[in-house]
Amino acid sequence: MSSSSSGDPCLGHVTYAGKSDGNGPVWGASFSANGETGLAAGREICLSEVPGSDHVCDYEEVLVAEKASELSTIVAGTTAWVQRTTVAMVNGAPSAPGPGGNCNFWTYQTNHIGDGEYLTFDVTGVPTYHLDNDTVYDQNDPAHAQADLPCGGAIRSILCCYKKCVSPP
Repeated sequence: MSSSSSGDPCLGHVTYAGKSDGNGPVWGASFSANGETGLAAGREICLSEVPGSDHVCDYEEVLVAEKASELSTIVAGTTAWVQRTTVAMVNGAPSAPGPGGNCNFWTYQTNHIGDGEYLTFDVTGVPTYHLDNDTVYDQNDPAHAQADLPCGGAIRSILCCYKKCVSPP
């Protein structure tokens, strides 16, 4: 039975395409960013370095890929930045996405006023998420920065995804 005859045109769609290693929190600093900055730079990195990919994986896509066992070959010791655009539960409370959780839209390179959400693979194929419960980015208030969510000095992978599969309305 094809996926379209089962009612879900996205059934069997592969989400995760691969990863680009060795990226700091300022994605525009990469040679593969092709002059772009922020999330657009991440997209360029994916297009340049991960054949077939279309964009940086969003947190929700990573969860889908995890559930489908698409991350099963990512080796223990790997860390990757998390690009989040949806509310997530962090320490039992809802946390909205924001620039204080993604190194100010992937343009901030130190640690005193912003955080960088990320994931680790402590076991091959099994991600552990490190999300921010306070994603405020305020240049005048360093109280929002958390030591365990560094931007500056952190080098991580960027997870890249295939084109999104969107079910028709």
